[in-house]
Amino acid sequence: MKYPRIQEWFSAIAQQQPHSSAVLRGDEAFTYQYLEERSNNLANFLIDQGASQGSIVVILAQDTVEVIVAILGTLKAGAVFVPLAPQIPEGRLQAIATSIEPKFWLIESPFLDKLQPLTNHVLNPGKLIFLDEVEMEPAQAQPLTLLNDYRNYESLTLPKQESDLDQLCYIYFTSGSTGKPKGIAGRLQAISHFVDWEINFLKLTELRSSQLVIPSFDAFLRDIFVPLCSGGTLCLPPGKETLLDTRKLIRWLDEQNINLIHCVPSIFRSLLNQNLTSDNFQELRYILMAGEPLLPADVKKWVSCFGDRVQLVNLYGASETTMTKFYYPVAPEDGERKSIPVGKPIPGATLLLVNENNEPCKPGSEGEIYVQTPYRTLGYYQQPELTNKVFVPNPLTGDVDDIVYKTGDLGKLQDDGNLEFLGRKDFQVKIRGVRIELAEIENLLRSHPRIKDVVVVDRQDTSGNKYLCAYTVTETPIEQGKLREFLLTNLPDYMIPSSFVELEALPRNLNGKVDRKSLPDPSSIQRDRLEPRTEHEQKIATVWQNVLGCEKVGVTDNFFELGGHSLLAVRLCSSLEESLGQDVPVAALFQFPTVEGLANFLSQDELGLTGSSIINIQSQGSRPPIFGIHVLGKGMAYYRPLVKHLGQDWPVYGLSSNSSDEVKGALKGVQELAELYIKDMQAIQPKGPYYLLGVSFGGRVAFEMAQQLRTQGEEVALLGLIDTTARTGVKHLPPSSRVSGHWGKFKQEGFSYITRKLKSRLGRIQYRLKAIRAKIYQRFGQQVPDELKSLANLETNIRIKKQHFPKPYSGKITLFRAMERQAEVGTEIDPQYGWGELAVGGLEIYDIPGDHLLMLQEPNVQVLAEKIKELMQQSAEGEEEQPVAPSQDEIEAT
Repeated sequence: MKYPRIQEWFSAIAQQQPHSSAVLRGDEAFTYQYLEERSNNLANFLIDQGASQGSIVVILAQDTVEVIVAILGTLKAGAVFVPLAPQIPEGRLQAIATSIEPKFWLIESPFLDKLQPLTNHVLNPGKLIFLDEVEMEPAQAQPLTLLNDYRNYESLTLPKQESDLDQLCYIYFTSGSTGKPKGIAGRLQAISHFVDWEINFLKLTELRSSQLVIPSFDAFLRDIFVPLCSGGTLCLPPGKETLLDTRKLIRWLDEQNINLIHCVPSIFRSLLNQNLTSDNFQELRYILMAGEPLLPADVKKWVSCFGDRVQLVNLYGASETTMTKFYYPVAPEDGERKSIPVGKPIPGATLLLVNENNEPCKPGSEGEIYVQTPYRTLGYYQQPELTNKVFVPNPLTGDVDDIVYKTGDLGKLQDDGNLEFLGRKDFQVKIRGVRIELAEIENLLRSHPRIKDVVVVDRQDTSGNKYLCAYTVTETPIEQGKLREFLLTNLPDYMIPSSFVELEALPRNLNGKVDRKSLPDPSSIQRDRLEPRTEHEQKIATVWQNVLGCEKVGVTDNFFELGGHSLLAVRLCSSLEESLGQDVPVAALFQFPTVEGLANFLSQDELGLTGSSIINIQSQGSRPPIFGIHVLGKGMAYYRPLVKHLGQDWPVYGLSSNSSDEVKGALKGVQELAELYIKDMQAIQPKGPYYLLGVSFGGRVAFEMAQQLRTQGEEVALLGLIDTTARTGVKHLPPSSRVSGHWGKFKQEGFSYITRKLKSRLGRIQYRLKAIRAKIYQRFGQQVPDELKSLANLETNIRIKKQHFPKPYSGKITLFRAMERQAEVGTEIDPQYGWGELAVGGLEIYDIPGDHLLMLQEPNVQVLAEKIKELMQQSAEGEEEQPVAPSQDEIEAT
């Protein structure tokens, strides 16, 4: 049967309902017409630039809508799309680029830095098209050829480009046992084959479907084309944190009235672990799962809550046969089975279950699964030997023209004709739906100079979730963090083992092979454990034991060394919240992965960490933390707006010493403050790169911290100064200029200027009287009253600022300058704020609306946050409101 080209199918739907919402993301709606015209425009541009059948187009973008446009545009141009994850390690990206020699790169501008080093490894670097709005000179993109014309190009009509139904249309890369990624080459009509089956099987019309898979996996095609080819709406989560936090995911699924979910069983299981009720998912009709075994216990738990109003479907297949090729509609009574079948082949596919003698298996007997379908892929791109190993002549007939896919999976036919999946024949596994060749990880670990032997296995936690565990034999002990860093240079994060176990020797059977069944469970290994010492630690340890299935947990045991992983982390934090009655952010567990560390963290109030200059402003986020200096009196007022607009992807910490409690001889200078802050900062982040922000006087401290960190050999990725002047930034003019300045103001404002100056002078006198009171308390070693602490900090900052003489800085300085800041009468502000002569490594200046303090408040702070995002860095900083309008020196000391 011939199926329509998927891009033409979409275009037909777009013509029928151009103004319907095709994609929703938060408050943003993208119509079918929008996607159609954007993809037509891209396709026509690619054709004009020489794209043709077989031209390879790499897509490297974070924005899912841009990825969808890029895939459609590439298909309409008759070319081959290759979607890659922006987080791809440089070594893996280099291997892929070398193997496919892309003709075009469709990227978002922040990822240009990933591409330029690759050009030393490819013969023809290719042409570059930015998917986002960015201005750049072609020389900045060299040796890639930047096609700037795309920004002004407009050709919205559907291109007339013929495509053969069996031609190569995509390449998806998966794990390879040799250490070299395998590119699975897909044929065009195979996409439509699966999409057509699902739409017709489920009788889908006008559905709202979720999108939970990253674009670098072929399941993404199922996610986008099932709704877009049935006239439905694809709903995108608002951010990565929604996928990481199951509670947020549930809330989002309900708010979006999702009808259809595609996911792996471990995501399904994480939903079940959140105490769902029948009030959840009122609009949900289908959940289709693939990539891992679906557990009967999970089905039973789901049915007990929702009955049969949501149809569960268990799918099975391999990327080599184009998405999935078997399906099983789960029945409520299947919760009592020993395993959930993967069902029967969809139309257009046939099952061959073959024993070791290449004979068909009888019902009830075990054999290897082969899949026969004309809608399989074309094999592995430019790897014919590997292709021929798994795309083989039918073993039952020997017909060389009858090619079938040898899955390497074991299965068993049940009496009712449904296929039961029994696991891998070799040691290839799937973790949370992602297929992984364990040999690739083992090969890389073996290349470590201190590792003598290694084996990597998939284990199962107490909830049935799979995770990777590496067992190593080493010459000398190696820290887990060092091994993770070593692997991350060449492997994506989903291939990094959650647990590493050091053994004196690997267990082996009689024939010398590693006896994988005898490898110890990470949680069962005897350790010198420190027992819980407080009731708080005991409560936390008890929850850990229940979640991890351990008999005992010591307060210094690492959650991830005991077999913990991201899905268990969500469950653990949820259980801790119930037990302790307080919020436990998942990010806190990643930062404090021991009972002792987590207990200390949770014991602190929201304003700061006891005994430390660290202020925990936002602990959530998966990116490197941002450290902001200075917050007067540990106040949060100015931090909150900036953090809100930066989003929840980045942890943000403040750094502030309580200088208002200064006693005689204890005053800390800028250098000492920097040393203190670095020490406390490195307790959270031991190694760079560091991201530093400083507001006003805090910028001086941030500058000194950057100096000291670079002296230590650490990388400072961002030194951001928010309206901070150097010593020479404000110049005091001679008295004659001051007099003429006052006269000019009087002529401009009249007597109101005199009134304002008198009020200011009176406020200054009141301020000085309060400062004297604060100084008396400090002089006699007394606690400064709360109402004077902010002012005492201000005075302290003025004094230590005057004692600081910054030296030239070899790194780059980024200055965020207040557009509405006015020099006081009798002073002059240097346009570079005095940093020009100190910024040996370069000075970047960005003007932000507002004055010295208002730039950190609404609506100006939005501009500041967006600028920080544009620079691929982040952070914020705040200070307490001052009792009077301070002088120029006082402004600089805040």
